[in-house]
Amino acid sequence: MQFGDSNPAPAAVDPTNELPSVVCKSEPPYSVVYANSAWEQLCGWSSHEMLGVSLRCLQGPATDQAAIEGLMAAVRKQEACT
Repeated sequence: MQFGDSNPAPAAVDPTNELPSVVCKSEPPYSVVYANSAWEQLCGWSSHEMLGVSLRCLQGPATDQAAIEGLMAAVRKQEACT
C-alpha cells in the first residue's frame, strides 16, 4: 500500500507482497509510512490504520526487549532488519 504522494518503500521491500514489510520513519516516534498487504494479513490491521502509528502498539508484556533494541538500532541506522 502506498501512502502520500510518493512511495516511501525502499527497493529492498518484497515487490511480490509475499513477505510482510513495513517501513517506519527514521526519527521518533518511528511511525509507519508504508505497510504491504502481507503485513496487513499478518497483523490484521489495514495499511491505512497503520499509517502514522508507532509499532510500539504491537508490544506487550512478553515482548523481547533485546529484539526491540535491535529493531530500533536498525531504524536509526536506516538499515533493513529481519
